[in-house]
Amino acid sequence: MTLGVYPDAVKIVGEYLLLATYPDGVSSLIYSHVVTGTTKRVFLEIDPKSFKNPSESLVVVRAGGRMHPSVPMDRARIEIRCYGGSDNPEAARDLALLVVPHMHRARSASCASGKLISAVQDGGGDVIWTPPGVRPFVPVYFSTQVRSN
Repeated sequence: MTLGVYPDAVKIVGEYLLLATYPDGVSSLIYSHVVTGTTKRVFLEIDPKSFKNPSESLVVVRAGGRMHPSVPMDRARIEIRCYGGSDNPEAARDLALLVVPHMHRARSASCASGKLISAVQDGGGDVIWTPPGVRPFVPVYFSTQVRSN
């Protein structure tokens, strides 16, 4: 028996990446890098081969994890692909260096789709080799806990 609707970890992490301020009121480290006016550059579950965004962008992908068997909580492993504003791999790495502390600040952050209880980095940080014509990115992996509101 479950006690509610299971949360969508990818969607919750995507919403958290778009917050302008943290729950404690401090300005977000990455907001100005992924939001310009009404344009938001955080995407969910996109294949890197088909991704063609010329600006700094983040792609959030589920990379494993499991649902809790008796409460509506998801312990998802999340991959955040960091794309820089150019084909220079260092641009992607610079954005990744902002994403890591941003995610570590997640302590029961409420989003529209649920709550991001915690996020701990457990891998990534190296530029992924890509064939010509495909923008390089830096994947960063987090073990997360999310739950429904």
